[in-house]
Parts: sequence; structure tokens; C-alpha cells
Amino acid sequence: MFTELGPFQGDTGLIHYSSAPPTSGAGLEYKSYSYARLTIAINDATLQRLVQVCLDGGCGMSLIDQQFLETLSSPPVSRQQRSEPVEVQGIGGARHRSLEFVTLTIYVPGTASDDLPAVAAFTRDFHIVPELKCKLLIGNDISGPEAFIVDFGARTLLMPLSGQVSAPVEILRPASKPSSTPRFIQAATRFTIPANSFSYVPISTRMLDPRIDYEFEPFSSQTPPSILRHAEINRLFIDATVTAIPISNHSPFPLVITKHAVLGSTLCARSIVESKN
Repeated sequence: MFTELGPFQGDTGLIHYSSAPPTSGAGLEYKSYSYARLTIAINDATLQRLVQVCLDGGCGMSLIDQQFLETLSSPPVSRQQRSEPVEVQGIGGARHRSLEFVTLTIYVPGTASDDLPAVAAFTRDFHIVPELKCKLLIGNDISGPEAFIVDFGARTLLMPLSGQVSAPVEILRPASKPSSTPRFIQAATRFTIPANSFSYVPISTRMLDPRIDYEFEPFSSQTPPSILRHAEINRLFIDATVTAIPISNHSPFPLVITKHAVLGSTLCARSIVESKN
């Protein structure tokens, strides 16, 4: 719920600007991320059926998909009627009426404070709705009472009321069979950038997997010397739908980029993240 609060009251103190890496300027960073996903078992202390569900700090109500609930047959889950229906509104204005809820025990595998394997367990209510894409959503009606502490930088969830167990939280979008082999990005056509100017240069991405997001690293050993000397190309996140990249020419002369000129290389974004961890 958006609320207009007006001006800040009091002394703001110093402004501390973030030291995080800047955005690429292409507006594609979101492609590497998904909603926060937590691995759990439902009514199953032996962890025989693990599923990934949504940990949503932007939702006040915990939900479960009606069809998914029907797959939880052992032991049978008893549905309970509420005294009044609840309207649930999702993205795009879709509304669902929830008339029933279930009480489930959630088991979260992780590690204890001594770094030994441990499982956090808590029993909470989930409201039944149809067509919930993530199947089960843990909202603030659980995160608040359970005093969850989510660290998106470290990608962990600490459950202090369940033995201080910590569990991994995934926020990167899964990629299908990521390749660790760089792929060259070439100019799609002959292009001239005027002196001391900036242009979007058409590129060929036919070698990229349309299911995967990539990080573009400018220049390579095969980049023409004139481009190395006079062009400025930023590191970007791209995918197979990108048709051009921004290039600046800082020379007082036109910069000719020939067709098939190598402008840089790409590596699957997931491979980059895994190599840094």
C-alpha cells in the first residue's frame, strides 16, 4: 500500500551513498533475478519432498495454491473455514477470493550456529487460493511472528526462534545449462560513429542461448586496434533479444566499425556469479 507521508521531520544527518557496483545503464539487471526462493518440506520432518517456495516480504498474507495443496496427501491436510472470505489481489489486478486455510508445519533445512546441519520447523496458517504460480508463498504474517532476518547480500534467512538455524535464500534466476565458454559479440553491419559522439551499434547475438542472460565484457584480443584506441564500451547485461549496444567515439575523426568486427565477449551471468563465490 502506497502512502504519501510528506517531508521528513527532523535532522537527516549525513547521506552515505552506496559503494555497490553501478548499473550497466541498459536496464537489464532484473533479468538475472527472481523472487526470493526458500527450500522447504511441508508436513515432512524426514525431508523426503523438498520444494522451493516464495519468501515474500511484500505480501502480508501467506498463501498456498489449491491444486498444489491437493498433492500433499500424506498425511492428509485438513482445510478450515474462515468466518469471512478474504479478497487476494495479485499483479495485473487479478482478484481471488479465499474462503479456506490450512495449518502446515514447515521444515527448512539449513545450519545451526555451530555450522552443523540442522532443520528449522514452524507451524503456521496458509490461505488457499487458485492459480498461485509459486505454489506456496510465505508472507509477513509468518515472517513477523517468527522474527525472520533476511540478508539478501549474503542470501541467507536466519530463523532466531527456531534454534538460530540459517538457511540459504536464492534470488538469482535459474539458467538452463549455463556455459562457461565466452562467446564473441560482433558488429552486425558496417557502422560509422561520427567524431566525438555516441551511437548504438547493431550487434549479432545469434550465437546466444535465448533462455540465458549474459554479461558482456567489452573488447578482446580480436578487437580491431582502431576500436581499442578510440572506442569506449561499457560492461553490460544482455540477452539474445538485444540488437545494439552503446559505443562512444572519443577521437576527432569518424570511427568505422566493420561488419563482423569483434566488440567483446559474453559469459553466462550465472557462471560469473558462481566463479566469484
